[in-house]
Amino acid sequence: MEKRYFKRIDTTLEFHSVDIKYFGTVTNISGNGMFIRSSKINFPLGLQFEITIPFNEEIFNVPITIKRLTKSNGYYDGMGVEILKLQKEYLELLINLNLGSKP
Repeated sequence: MEKRYFKRIDTTLEFHSVDIKYFGTVTNISGNGMFIRSSKINFPLGLQFEITIPFNEEIFNVPITIKRLTKSNGYYDGMGVEILKLQKEYLELLINLNLGSKP
């Protein structure tokens, strides 16, 4: 039985941090969160900030909080984040990725 409220899909989207100079790739996205791969992440759990996602010639900000970190080869290289506030642009992104709102 699926425990998640929102279905997750794999996708490749870039992200950039507004306040912190980091870049990465969204590899798994859902209605309430996403997983981001990036080299040598140096964020603490619980940190809240905005990331920017370019999509269809637009760029929009998404407020997130870091919920988990993954590590390989001695470096943190991925983070699971929760969306703090759903925005129209983010929901449109999900629809364009054929995700929908519920399983």
